[in-house]
Amino acid sequence: MKSYLTFIYGTLVKPEEFTKIERYNIKTDPVKINLVNKVVAQSIELRANSQKLRTRYQELGYRFVAFKAQMTHLREQWTDFTTTPINTQDEKNSSPSSPISPL
Repeated sequence: MKSYLTFIYGTLVKPEEFTKIERYNIKTDPVKINLVNKVVAQSIELRANSQKLRTRYQELGYRFVAFKAQMTHLREQWTDFTTTPINTQDEKNSSPSSPISPL
């Protein structure tokens, strides 16, 4: 019996001291209950906040996917724009060489 009590309490405890300790624990039960209630309330609050954060994270994920699709589309358009040659020869032929045209 002594070894179990010593292991539980971390110090050498005699069986007659155990009844004193047991009475002491009964006296502190309201404090422990208040502490447990506080921990439970904080746990519930953390779960609610966690759910809100999870929802916001999912929304951000959806926005990121949409943004990525837009960026891919813009990148394709930019690539098409930069790789399309500018036809300067047609512009030279279509524009008059001088402001006065011959009759």
